[in-house]
Amino acid sequence: MNLILEKTTGKLVPTGQPARLARGGVQALSLQFLDSSVAELLAGGAPIALKLFAIADTDTPILTVDAWTADADGVRYTATLNTLAGALAWVQGGVYFARIDYGTPNVSSGLFHLVYGGTSAAAGVAPQVSIATISTVGKFLAPMVYTGRLNADGARALFGYYKVKHAGKILGAQLFAQTAPTGADVTVDLIDAGEAELSKVSTLSAGEAAEETIFGSPLNVALGDVIRSKIKTVGSGNKGGYLTMNLICENTA
Repeated sequence: MNLILEKTTGKLVPTGQPARLARGGVQALSLQFLDSSVAELLAGGAPIALKLFAIADTDTPILTVDAWTADADGVRYTATLNTLAGALAWVQGGVYFARIDYGTPNVSSGLFHLVYGGTSAAAGVAPQVSIATISTVGKFLAPMVYTGRLNADGARALFGYYKVKHAGKILGAQLFAQTAPTGADVTVDLIDAGEAELSKVSTLSAGEAAEETIFGSPLNVALGDVIRSKIKTVGSGNKGGYLTMNLICENTA
């Protein structure tokens, strides 16, 4: 698995598909830091940690990889990870969050998606999904992911987790499905920590794989609020599946 982090933005480059980590045996990891698109190593001895989180818990890492070695080429770090030992020995394949912490004082990249299982990204490829940049005033995307065929029944309809770090607003949402719904629209409402519906519904129209909804009025959120998502309706033919929902957020403090 290969990752490239642009330090000036705190985001992986280039944009594209989520990072992928293969299951089974020892996997080679590569990490490169850029400063204004120029590759560089950190100051000698600076700590580096790649952390893996469950989608529903971004406070406690499932796994931390912190034994990185500067490569002989002087522009990247390498590490190895045995997926058959430790925490990964019992973790199921699927979509997770990951974050890169580095330097002294410590800096965090923010969260990005990591797909565990399948084939790792080829050498030289540094896939990325949207990162929720939550440290300053401004707009950003907060991703939520539903894995599998969509279901609007009970607990199976609930997905995602976003804990607000700064007061602000949720302006709308972008929906993308690897399997587009047919016959009827997919609709998704936002819910709070108590699972109360917030009447902020996003729509993915039948036959469409991607669509953006801007709410008539934004949802105001405060520090510490928890926002999740609930599928209200699915396609009547093909229900749709593997849904990514990017909340369009704006910090105001």
